Amino acid sequence: MQKKLQFFVTLMVAFFLFPTISNAQLPDYSYAEDFTITDINGNVHNLYTYLDEGKYVLLDLSATWCPPCWSYHEQHILNDVHNQYGPAGTDEMVVIMIEGDANTTAADLAGTGSNTLGDWITGTDYPIVDGTDGSNLARDLELAFWPTFYMICPNRMIIQDQRYASAIGHYNKTQTFGCDPAEGENNAGLYLYSGFEGEFCGEYAYTPELELINMGTENMTSATIEMTVNGEVVQTMNWTGDVASVGKADVVLEDYIVSEDIELSFEVTNVNGVADANTADNMLGTVSLTKTTAEVGTNVTIEIRTDSYACESRWELINSNDGSIAAEGGNPAVGNGGQGIYAASGCGGVTAGYGANMTFTEEVMIPQDGCYEFKMYDDYGDGICCDYGNGYVRITAADGTVLMNTGSYGTQLRDLFIGEAEVVSVGELEGTSIDIQPNPTQGLVNVLFSGETISDVNIQVFSVSGQLMQQQFYGGVQNNVQLDLSDYTNGLYLVKLTNKEKSLTSKIVLSK
Repeated sequence: MQKKLQFFVTLMVAFFLFPTISNAQLPDYSYAEDFTITDINGNVHNLYTYLDEGKYVLLDLSATWCPPCWSYHEQHILNDVHNQYGPAGTDEMVVIMIEGDANTTAADLAGTGSNTLGDWITGTDYPIVDGTDGSNLARDLELAFWPTFYMICPNRMIIQDQRYASAIGHYNKTQTFGCDPAEGENNAGLYLYSGFEGEFCGEYAYTPELELINMGTENMTSATIEMTVNGEVVQTMNWTGDVASVGKADVVLEDYIVSEDIELSFEVTNVNGVADANTADNMLGTVSLTKTTAEVGTNVTIEIRTDSYACESRWELINSNDGSIAAEGGNPAVGNGGQGIYAASGCGGVTAGYGANMTFTEEVMIPQDGCYEFKMYDDYGDGICCDYGNGYVRITAADGTVLMNTGSYGTQLRDLFIGEAEVVSVGELEGTSIDIQPNPTQGLVNVLFSGETISDVNIQVFSVSGQLMQQQFYGGVQNNVQLDLSDYTNGLYLVKLTNKEKSLTSKIVLSK
């Protein structure tokens, strides 16, 4: 069976508890940017041309190998939408199929290729877009799963649609999801918040970002926006610009320092110096920011049970203080989620990273106090439970507290933690000091040490799991030894100086 989706996970260590699951699909009421695409018959389609004609655009983002896509295609419901409400009918809607997988071919679309469920072209009356135009548009629209249906209305708002039993379901969506036309001369609306939301560590510098839409018939040249925190107005922005009807302005408010739990909202209080003609879309909120209190202590245990497609997974533990990677695992070829490089043919013989349906445990020492972020990426975007195995990710603090235990997520699962570094030393190398430069390092590191008894010192580098990576002997000629870690994977390493039965250990963070 073919497999496709997208997954992403995030976690932070000062270690703060906080699982957040979200799909990477375009948020509802996003503002649709213009695009021009060419279908397989050479016809050109421009989004804003259709919208300016007052038409609704229904996009079917599918792939030739996708069983749910093929099942819906075979019901001919989109054909009915096209024929009843499209050019041959009331001419209110435009239906376009987007074959969004860059790995499929024209032969697959015609039903003669090796990665298809049938002939998608014969009997399809609405346009089909394939090739680069199709895959690029699917990427720009942040496709998270197959099939995805997007409805775009004349005021540029875009929302995810769904499968229906008949064509009228898609048509009714145009009447109910907020496709309000321009109304009144001076009218503005707040439709999408794109700033930070969720849990944070310590003290957070928060920058609110909004989309301000001109819903009036006259150009919007000024607007006043208020930001309210816990019921109190804390910031007022006087925006100026020049935006035509149903146009968009990206608004970035001033930084706001958050150090406690807050709830915030935003409101347009006037447009072009006068009262808004329609106040129904003036308020945007409530957004919650929560300060986490979960602590992992001096180390954290990351236990991962993979699914049948372990090649799709990779994870990182990131020190948010400096962006360095304290530890990582999985398939290094996997990017930040959703690339789909393995989706068309399973793992395609790839053996990098973890094995399928196996359990792996990583013990990670905390290199320094502060916040850490755990990110786990899935090339397909469906997590590791439960369609293709019963995988999970379990995060356990030093005291045994389970901070996270899930394998079911969409594009992103984010956890924050507070970590506490521990000074690692075995015995004491009398009168000796050690300095590592640079730290974090991209590969080459200088170990500088001095003291009363620095002769006959054995210098060793260990992984955090205790594996000896390299060693060399220092006989007392110089006090500067260079180590090369450039062939190692990013993460935390220990450099240990030993003189007879005494030793001193320090940490190196490798971040290439």
